[in-house]
Amino acid sequence: WTDGLRIDVSVDLLHTDLNYRDPQNDVDAKSTLQPLPTAAIAMRVADAPRPIAVGLGLFLPAGFGAEWEMTHPVYGTQTYLSQAALFKLLPAVSIDLGAGISVGGAIGPAFETAEIEAPLTFQTGALAGTPVLADTQLDGFGYAWNVGIQWKATERLTLGAAFIGATAMDLDGHFSVDGTGVIPFPDATANYDAELRNTWPMSAGLGGTYRFDVATVSLDFLWFGWSSAFDGLTFNLQN
Repeated sequence: WTDGLRIDVSVDLLHTDLNYRDPQNDVDAKSTLQPLPTAAIAMRVADAPRPIAVGLGLFLPAGFGAEWEMTHPVYGTQTYLSQAALFKLLPAVSIDLGAGISVGGAIGPAFETAEIEAPLTFQTGALAGTPVLADTQLDGFGYAWNVGIQWKATERLTLGAAFIGATAMDLDGHFSVDGTGVIPFPDATANYDAELRNTWPMSAGLGGTYRFDVATVSLDFLWFGWSSAFDGLTFNLQN
């Protein structure tokens, strides 16, 4: 709980170690260090009948990314790139209920950008079974929300719980393919308008903070509901 103006800025650094194997490949993904920034501001705006605070936060809570140089049976060495990032801008409000308990929630817009570059095999239509080089870039908006509760049990110990709702995103952009050398057309390229809908998972967390005289120790337990989120990406192509 804040008694005045509070500003928080932090950055997590994510490094992944990925390997992929198939009959033609045994490769490691390109090594990258991905920053995940967070910035938030909160201010107490009322004291009666109960203390109330409002805030605004910018978060990058989810995404995926990998880049490979792999051998394709038709096109030889090619780049396989998949990356996406989810951003949330969340206005929030919280109220102090007394006895050290406060509750709050936030709702606001979410933005996602995604890029995928890789060989693709057509699954349907006249070109079913034909491999091409594909490149797609999409972005779009949705909304995000969360709720939480905090209990200041003692002057030193604070406990809390939070639930973050699933974030459904509607993306659109372009999808281009190049089958030169494989598709027997004078121009073996094509460009489509693309649409994609995917849902980032809900999550829940429990945590606590204990303030010693010389240091503060915090511990969080997080659960992500990936089983109810996307395990594949389905593109709708038009035009």
